[in-house]
Amino acid sequence: MTRLKSASVLLILLIFTVSCIKDIDFDQIDDLTFATPLSVSFVYVEVDQSVFLDANNQEISHVIDESDIQIIDFLSHAEDNVITIVTYLTNTIDREFVIEYEFYDAQNQLVMISDSMLIQPNSTNLTYEMSYTYAQLENVTRVRTSIRMLPGVPLRPLLDRNLSIDSTINMNYEY
Repeated sequence: MTRLKSASVLLILLIFTVSCIKDIDFDQIDDLTFATPLSVSFVYVEVDQSVFLDANNQEISHVIDESDIQIIDFLSHAEDNVITIVTYLTNTIDREFVIEYEFYDAQNQLVMISDSMLIQPNSTNLTYEMSYTYAQLENVTRVRTSIRMLPGVPLRPLLDRNLSIDSTINMNYEY
């Protein structure tokens, strides 16, 4: 019986102690934000080595792929204002390439050019990461992927060789 009285007294004291906490400020809910990782396809280009040859099998050293983009609306919600473009590359062609992204605004004015990505011959599973702020990309409406083939061994048009560029925009979406 003494144990039961002791337990009852302890339980009553515990209830009074817990109920005497400070008032809860429900206005803190206004400060609540959520951030979730988000990946969005950015540029995908796959070119066969024949793209770098004209009708007479003469080499063409520079190819451009152009795309309109409408990604800017959600970029303003990037956590800490950081947007990362991750590019995955595979090159089965026997030549080196330099790849750059050229960013243009609605008036077709060059906004900026990405860092150059040097791609070695016959290389697979390459990854490049470039970070930008929302302010750098907010006026961008078009991206050109510039692919320059560097001098080297002659292309062999009968071989099935290609260059693959697959990039995504990664960010923490804050809302």
